[in-house]
Amino acid sequence: MREQVKHVQRLQAAYLIELVEGGAMPIPFREMDTEKRQQFERLLASVPVVILEPAH
Repeated sequence: MREQVKHVQRLQAAYLIELVEGGAMPIPFREMDTEKRQQFERLLASVPVVILEPAH
């Protein structure tokens, strides 16, 4: 699955997972409690994907 992920972008209210083969999958923050979001952040830190931050 990791090799299918091109980028993960943190948006204001969601993560947007962009796939290598095209397309994207949003994961709204409201779908995760604090523990699940922390687990997801640790997963992102452990895999070689580019994490894009929103422009300020």
